[in-house]
Amino acid sequence: MTVDLGLSAQHSGDVETSQILATVNLGGSRTPPPGYEVVNAIGFYKMHPTALTMDEGREKCAQEGAHIIVLNSDNEADVIRTFLARKPNIPHANSQEYTFVGLHDWIDEGKFISLLGEPVENSGFNRWRAGEPNGGRNENCVMVDKDTKFVDIDCNWKLFIVCELYDL
Repeated sequence: MTVDLGLSAQHSGDVETSQILATVNLGGSRTPPPGYEVVNAIGFYKMHPTALTMDEGREKCAQEGAHIIVLNSDNEADVIRTFLARKPNIPHANSQEYTFVGLHDWIDEGKFISLLGEPVENSGFNRWRAGEPNGGRNENCVMVDKDTKFVDIDCNWKLFIVCELYDL
């Protein structure tokens, strides 16, 4: 992180006005791959308007140095809402209303973790729809709709995905 400070002063009669200008660079100078955009000033995201399984989506995001979005806050939930509101019709998708999020219970049934290995309880965003998770061994991936409540689902469903870059 770098901070550049500047000071300017003006005198007019008996009044002196000072102004401090600060420019803060958090080190996020990375140029995102084509199609990524900054959403809510929290990160780079890209919607892939193609029907993909969870594995296909993971591979697509990984090719871009990213991962399927992992919700860590209400601000990131707003990212999902933003993309759901403007997405086109997705041919061959199991649902037009949902997208995968980067959670699964592949390793230990019923214990959902993020694609980054963090338990959902520690992620900063852990909101399940009433009655979820309920899929047992048949539903090991997670999707959300505009209400951004988690629903466990079969990983072979085809949904659109949102990729998230690891860092700015």
